[in-house]
Amino acid sequence: MSVSVHIERVVVHGASIGDAQRGEFVRTLTDELARMIGDRRLADARSGASLARLTAPAIRTDAGTARLARAVAGSVATALGREIRR
Repeated sequence: MSVSVHIERVVVHGASIGDAQRGEFVRTLTDELARMIGDRRLADARSGASLARLTAPAIRTDAGTARLARAVAGSVATALGREIRR
């Protein structure tokens, strides 16, 4: 089974991600989210699930770009798991 996730936009309020860090943020977010989806077996939760919008739980971190991306991925995976199991 394969999972396809298309994220058009990620909005992170209160964080400053400059152009130089954007690539690292996107790569880390993508890798971590893929890992979490596989680990949590979200792929098997509901076939054909489609969401127009997903609001993830708030996170708090004042660490670097990679740590922020991992925290966002965890928040998104949590919200995604909740939504597709409904």
